[in-house]
Amino acid sequence: MRSRRGPVAWLPATVLAICIVAGYADAQTTVVKEGKLAADRYEWGALPALTFTSDIGFGFGAVASLARFAKGYSPYLWRIEVLWLMTVKQKPGDGGGVEFPYHDDYIKLDLPGLLGGRLRLNLMLAFSRYTTSGYFGFGNAAKVDEQARDQNPRYHMVDRIYPTASAQARIRVSDHVHALVGAQFIYNWINPYEDSLFARDLESTDPAVQRLLRGRDRFGVFEGTLGWIWDSRDHEYMPQTGSFHELSWRFSPGWAIGTDHGYGGLNLTLRSYRALIPR
Repeated sequence: MRSRRGPVAWLPATVLAICIVAGYADAQTTVVKEGKLAADRYEWGALPALTFTSDIGFGFGAVASLARFAKGYSPYLWRIEVLWLMTVKQKPGDGGGVEFPYHDDYIKLDLPGLLGGRLRLNLMLAFSRYTTSGYFGFGNAAKVDEQARDQNPRYHMVDRIYPTASAQARIRVSDHVHALVGAQFIYNWINPYEDSLFARDLESTDPAVQRLLRGRDRFGVFEGTLGWIWDSRDHEYMPQTGSFHELSWRFSPGWAIGTDHGYGGLNLTLRSYRALIPR
């Protein structure tokens, strides 16, 4: 299944956040001592967000977090982050009305201080739905059938629902080197629209289409990750100098869960930091 564009690609670049950041802590632990916050405290924050694209319309939502700071733990003892996001757009065609084509919700737990700081664990539960996900056929030569789309505005669309559960561990090998081990499970509901290209391909008797087409039924995908991280940042979330590089391999052994949805990929991400105006 080939999709022209998805929310994952544009969302980080187009969110226009109006920040409302607040902090709360117990009165006995937020006393400022010598110009510094107390080591044992809670902090929370919230960010409302607005976004717009012509594909899925106007988006609105909020992200909130709660962190527990404690002496001897860096950058915190634990942190919970919650996201709720949805978009609204006029329904395709001339029928009028609105729809909510995209939902993205998650809760994340970050535990950086396990095993004396040698192990960092990130856990996530997420739910996403993309009711206007694009489907244009197979290969890079797939084209938009404008005549069919004019007759049926959802001709090149499918409705995809995909809850996700993931766990990722960073194991400190030395001051700057970490081993990366992760696992993720995504369960997919692919719902075809009536008289859409995807619905027609599902009913096709062409052997090539039957062999290549995935998503005929509900199915799960397991993905594993193995890799290495180099982290020399002077501060985790406000770095002025240093780098944060990742070399990892992600893979899905479909046979492990009784499917043929197997794949693999190599990732290299390089990040370097230099403050334009030092603190």
